[in-house]
Amino acid sequence: MASLDISKAFDRVHHFKLYNSLLTAGIPVVTIDVLCNWHSKLTFAVRWNNVISEAFVVGSGVRQGSCLSPAIFNVL
Repeated sequence: MASLDISKAFDRVHHFKLYNSLLTAGIPVVTIDVLCNWHSKLTFAVRWNNVISEAFVVGSGVRQGSCLSPAIFNVL
């Protein structure tokens, strides 16, 4: 029996590599454009002691909680 912990794997997906893999897998360019637009809007802010930081853009990772993210991740 073997076990693989990929709990942080979704956070480490490089967007350019993801889009390149999707193109290689034959996914239509229109779909990849939508995903590119979707991921380009990923921003986060950090709250520490009730103080919220400025929002920053995230350059890697897929959206967590999305039913589409595991399928996209499997293409890599």
